[in-house]
Amino acid sequence: MLENDAEKGFRQRMTPVETIFDRKRLLRICLSLCLGEAMTAMAETPAPPEPTRVEGRLVEGGIVCPLLRTGDGEVLPLTGIGMDDYPLATRLTLDGVFVRVSPCMQGKRTLQVRRVLKVEEP
Repeated sequence: MLENDAEKGFRQRMTPVETIFDRKRLLRICLSLCLGEAMTAMAETPAPPEPTRVEGRLVEGGIVCPLLRTGDGEVLPLTGIGMDDYPLATRLTLDGVFVRVSPCMQGKRTLQVRRVLKVEEP
């Protein structure tokens, strides 16, 4: 590797002690940056989703996941139960959590069903 004149002059002026000190300082800086980012990432990790209870009726229109219309009119895609597990218009009471990522590709948020509490068939 070719060095330019400025690099040669810099290397000649540094003593071995200064080089070691510089390497230790650089290592400390790198470690503090890495640990700082890890601590920041840990602080930014969201809390686990809160369990919630949802009631509603199964409606048509689900492409990949079944859809549940709640009492306030919100339509929720559901994961954790299959498209053919219950007939349309079945009223369900579910325990689950809202998830950000789902295969459903419908709706603003998706309910990941953890437990079916009540089933009222049409």
